[in-house]
Amino acid sequence: LYLIKLGNDERLLDKKNNRLGIITERNMPELSFREINIDTERKEFLLERYDKAREDFLALRDAKTKTRDKAVKVQLDKMEKIAGRLLTYLSENPEKIPAAQKFIDYYQDRALMLTNRYFDLTDTGLQTAEVTERREKVIRALFLMDEAYEAEFHKVLAADFMDIDAEIDVIENNMKVAGITE
Repeated sequence: LYLIKLGNDERLLDKKNNRLGIITERNMPELSFREINIDTERKEFLLERYDKAREDFLALRDAKTKTRDKAVKVQLDKMEKIAGRLLTYLSENPEKIPAAQKFIDYYQDRALMLTNRYFDLTDTGLQTAEVTERREKVIRALFLMDEAYEAEFHKVLAADFMDIDAEIDVIENNMKVAGITE
């Protein structure tokens, strides 16, 4: 169990109930290979990919604490929550990590790059039209990232959707055969 402080609110949270995407370095989910049989080479690959996702997640979370722009902070918070839920899901379902490859290698990388560019432009202190225009362009791109994060999370879940649908079809069919439903 981990003690998480949210403003004035403190919550006990364990890895299994971290559905809010609230992740700190103390409660960062670890991969669980208990329920799947996997060879060492594949396990190392999955660990490497997951570690990259965690590092990028923590870097973006750290960046959120540094910004003074409330709108950017809110956007980074949205992204952090989605990424946190995805990391929690991946920690419990490591076999799904390859399905999250685009999220890990592209979207989190681009989000981190955009955030760093935003800070670079802000730190210049220049208010020229060109700097202001580029910073606003970076912010607009950053504000699209939560949609990309959600879309990638949805793609990771797509196989589960098919499994759920198949299981429900079997249940409904069994209920019809048993005369419980029509």
